Amino acid sequence: MKEICPQARIIVTAESIERALKMYAEGADYVFVPRILSARNVMQILDMMLGDRDDEIRTFINNETDELQGRAEIMR
Repeated sequence: MKEICPQARIIVTAESIERALKMYAEGADYVFVPRILSARNVMQILDMMLGDRDDEIRTFINNETDELQGRAEIMR
């Protein structure tokens, strides 16, 4: 890809850490690892729940709900 368009930004998805590291080594600009990003989100809400931070939890969930309602999915 970089040979065709040197200024292109390459964003890819990897299912394993090994593959993500290989993609970075091969020149990817960003590697998205879904399970790691999902774990970060779960840790964030768990931290709020364990800290009894109800206002933050409500805001977090309201933001999630707004985002979900605003999506237009073509596959259901």
